[in-house]
Amino acid sequence: MKKNNQKINVLLFKVPDCEFPGEESSNNDLRVSYTYHKPLISCALAFLGAFIKKYGGDHFNVNLVDISIDCLLESENEQVITSIVKEKIKDFFNSEEYDVIGLSTMFLRNDEWTHYVAGLSLSKNPSAPIILGGGYATLEPKASLMNTNADYAVLGEGEDTFLYLLNKIFCIKNNLFNEKFPNISGYAYWENGDVKVIPKTTYIEELNLLPRPSWDEMRGKEYFSLFTEPKSMGYFPVMITRGCPYRCTFCSVSKYVGRTMRCRSPEIVLADIDYFYNKYKFKRLVFIDDDVNVNRDVYHSVLRGLIKRKYDFECNAFYVAINALCEETIKLMADVGMKRILLPVETGSPRMQKEIKKFINLEKAKKAVEWAKKYDFNVSTNFMVGFPQETMEDIQQTLDFACEIKAHQTAFWVVTPWSGTELFDFAIENNFLQDHDGPQRNKRGYRDIGHFVNVKFDYQVIKDLTYDFNIRLNFLSHSWLEEPRHYNDLLVYWQQLEAGLPKHAILFVCLGYLSKKMGKMDEA
Repeated sequence: MKKNNQKINVLLFKVPDCEFPGEESSNNDLRVSYTYHKPLISCALAFLGAFIKKYGGDHFNVNLVDISIDCLLESENEQVITSIVKEKIKDFFNSEEYDVIGLSTMFLRNDEWTHYVAGLSLSKNPSAPIILGGGYATLEPKASLMNTNADYAVLGEGEDTFLYLLNKIFCIKNNLFNEKFPNISGYAYWENGDVKVIPKTTYIEELNLLPRPSWDEMRGKEYFSLFTEPKSMGYFPVMITRGCPYRCTFCSVSKYVGRTMRCRSPEIVLADIDYFYNKYKFKRLVFIDDDVNVNRDVYHSVLRGLIKRKYDFECNAFYVAINALCEETIKLMADVGMKRILLPVETGSPRMQKEIKKFINLEKAKKAVEWAKKYDFNVSTNFMVGFPQETMEDIQQTLDFACEIKAHQTAFWVVTPWSGTELFDFAIENNFLQDHDGPQRNKRGYRDIGHFVNVKFDYQVIKDLTYDFNIRLNFLSHSWLEEPRHYNDLLVYWQQLEAGLPKHAILFVCLGYLSKKMGKMDEA
């Protein structure tokens, strides 16, 4: 235990968000490559670190560490080799000292990394309690503790819960924190040799209580200055809302942030953008909300504030909710200078829209694409096929719908049954999922492991179909090939794909063809 005048050292460590490095694969599939990745700076660590400093700074020192970002900043081409990350993590724990560690694991599929890092902490610093957070802890709290021997797991949105656990572990009475955040839920811990789970039932209602993220402590100035080229993937992240009112069966986001939409005030959002832009001069800003436009008034207020400021940066949003979208929103986004929009349609089958509880009116989806094109947006759409209730007719409707709306980027995915979703539970109850609790359960989505059984279609057929349609719509028949004014947009899009598809023959043929059309004969 620390002396009265000593602060407790808290290490917040970001677990890498990429496939765990293993033996070289003999897979010759040119569609994918897993030897490296382009990490994005961790919003979870930035918010969590700032929260602890503001509401527990009298008792705790905080160190924020994301070794993937450190490797990125040291690289020459914005690419990070996963095996090198693994070795640097090992070196880090050979020398680092701390009193307690929080491991932030973004997705369930990153469980192997979590096991690795927790094991290093236990072997090098066995007296330091381990607190897990993020996707793995949220969706599999019992398994995450059992597989890592960690002490606690934080479920879902975690700033207040994490500090509550720190206060509990070190017997600290924190009056300011207790007054501002009296209702704490959503964590797991060991009791009499078993894991006890306190379900997540409360969330931070007043998001304005969250302080500005601690980007400086995460090498923010260096990181945000990297992304000046159009083909760079990084951005400055901004959060307006938390919560998702929708009930899509394939999605687990409500387990993290709840179903009630909560918003930061537009004035605080804009003040934070002002502050960080003046500090970092970033060139690309992205609103990272799951459904940024659901609260139309708040989103419009932020957009109008940005219009008045006339900042010199590119601005975009991760997702917009089609059902909540209107032309006024699209126009305001265009007036801000936004150029890209992602419209997650998911299925072109009206029957499947109901089955997966997406409930998008497909005529409204068409209208949304028309609005976006009217204001000259680069339109992306997502589609999924392979739901256990689907037929080949449903799948064909999705493919046909994607061809009809002619988005500028189209992604077809084969459905992955992730733990923690209604789809996962439905599949187990109806005998659609084999070996759902096996050692590969969290590897789904990496190498097509763990799809459904007893379905009305052949997986190889739909894999071939989705691959062919991805190639057709994103490369061979791309609408921008016939629009010279969009050649450069298409070039940037394909160059961004190049980093993740270094051996993709069709991509390189298309890049050569486009370079020739643009008169760049040496590149062609």
